[in-house]
Amino acid sequence: MNERYLFRGKRIDDGDWVIGFYYSFPPLFRIRYWIDLFKKYGDADIIPETIGKCTGLKDKNGVLIFEGDIVNLHQFLFDGGEYENELIGQVQYDKNQCAFCLKNIRHDDIKKYMGYDNNEDIGLIAMFNFYGLHEESWEVIGNIHDNPELLKGGGGA
Repeated sequence: MNERYLFRGKRIDDGDWVIGFYYSFPPLFRIRYWIDLFKKYGDADIIPETIGKCTGLKDKNGVLIFEGDIVNLHQFLFDGGEYENELIGQVQYDKNQCAFCLKNIRHDDIKKYMGYDNNEDIGLIAMFNFYGLHEESWEVIGNIHDNPELLKGGGGA
């Protein structure tokens, strides 16, 4: 299965998360998911606000990263000196940039390094704009639907 075409959403009936292929017949929003390897599948009615597209990326634990996930980003930078940073942000797709981005980033140091004034709102930063990254840099620590408290507060993680 090609991960970049997958969606994730919370079932209306029991609140469990399902991953599969999204389709809708308004007012119903559904995800078709595989039950087993013998090509059996099920269809689940999904809470529309919880639907998120897969980025196609995996974190350091092999977990797929979806829109709506909250990720911890461990960043190493070498620019004549060593710079190491921990960031927490929410994954969101931005159609203006045609890219998956991080928003609600909780660390002032990244603003300084990327040239933002500390009083300036960063907005959305495309995931490919973070320097010094590799697969082991990302870790999914929750999502905005189950763990919104992870984005509250300031400072680094």
